[in-house]
Amino acid sequence: MRFRYLALASALIAASPGMTLAAGAPKYPPFGLELKDMDPTVKPGDSFFDYAEGAWLRDHPIPADKSRAGYN
Repeated sequence: MRFRYLALASALIAASPGMTLAAGAPKYPPFGLELKDMDPTVKPGDSFFDYAEGAWLRDHPIPADKSRAGYN
């Protein structure tokens, strides 16, 4: 009886690398820090928000007719 479980487990382990390679590309895009949004000209100790998001804020300005950014 134990031999059957051992044989089944070894067959599943042997088949698992083939299944992961057949899946192809990851389901979700990569995530993490967006280095392109950082502004390296600002020292992190002076303003960490401007350091971390400075380039994004520069590239995505709030329109002149709006008082703030958001959904409303």
